[in-house]
Amino acid sequence: MKRFLMLTFCAVACGFSVSANAQDRSLQQGRSLELQGQGKEARQLWDAGIAARNSRDAALNLKLARSYALESDWIAAAAYAELSFKSQRPKKPADWLNIANLFELGGKQEQFDALIVAYAAQKNLADLDHIKTRLNMLGPNVFEDQQALVRIADKVAKNRRKNAWYLVVQGATNFRAKNYQRAEQQLTTFARSTASDGWVDALRHYWMAMTLMKLNKKEDAREWLRKGEALSRSNPSRPPWVNDYKFIPELELLRREAFQQVTGEHPPELPSLHKNRAPRRTSVTKPGVLRSSLPTGLSK
Repeated sequence: MKRFLMLTFCAVACGFSVSANAQDRSLQQGRSLELQGQGKEARQLWDAGIAARNSRDAALNLKLARSYALESDWIAAAAYAELSFKSQRPKKPADWLNIANLFELGGKQEQFDALIVAYAAQKNLADLDHIKTRLNMLGPNVFEDQQALVRIADKVAKNRRKNAWYLVVQGATNFRAKNYQRAEQQLTTFARSTASDGWVDALRHYWMAMTLMKLNKKEDAREWLRKGEALSRSNPSRPPWVNDYKFIPELELLRREAFQQVTGEHPPELPSLHKNRAPRRTSVTKPGVLRSSLPTGLSK
C-alpha cells in the first residue's frame, strides 16, 4: 500500500513538474516571438498552452491580454485579463494595476469594481499603499478617502525624491482629490526636475491638460493635450521592447479621459504597438463591440 501511495505521489509530482516546465517553455517561446514582432504567432502558442490547461492558466491568459493590448484590441485584452483574474489573484502588485487598466478599457466596470474590493482586502503585497494610489489614478471616485491617498502619495514622493515619476503620481492623486492648484504645482515641478522618457512625459502632459482645464485655463489645456498626443504618436520608444507594456493601457485610458474633458470627444486611434507585424486582416475592435473570437465563459 505504501509503495502504491509513493508511486502515485511521484506520478502526480512529475505531472506538475512537466506541466510547469511546459508553461515556462510556452511563456519563453511566446516572449521570444513577441520581441521579434510576431504577436499573432505568440498568441497562437499561448492559446494552445491555455487549451491544454482548460483555460485556467493565469500567467498565459495575462500574456495574451498584454499581447492584445499591444494591438490596441482592448475588448480581447480585457477578456483574457478577466480569465487571468478568475484563475488566480495577481501575485505582483503591478499586475493588479495592469488588469484594472484593461477592465476599464474593455468596458468591464463590474469586474473593475470587484478587483478594487479584492485589492482593498489584500494585506501582504509589496508597495500596497502606493499601488492603491496608482489604482486611484485610473478614474474618479475609485476610493472614498481621497485625502488619505494624498498623504500616501506625499510620503512616497518625499522618500523617493530621486525618481521624479512619483511627482506625477503625487500630482495625479491631488487631481483626483480636486486639489487642482497643488496638482499643477507638482506636475510643473516634475517638468523642471527631470528629462524623462517619452512615456512618462506623455502621461504628465495629459494630467496637466486635465488639471489646467479644471482651473479654467482652456487654451493652455489644449496645448498640453497636443503635446501629449504628439509624444504618444511620435515617440520612438513606442516601444521597441515589450516590457514597456506597463504604460500602454494606462496611457490609452488617460488619453480618453483627457480628450473627453478638454475637447468633449473620443481620441483618435493610435497605431498598433507591435513592430514589423503582418498587416491586420480585420479592423481593430471598437469599444463596446464584442469580438466573436473571445474565450468562452466571460461576462460581456
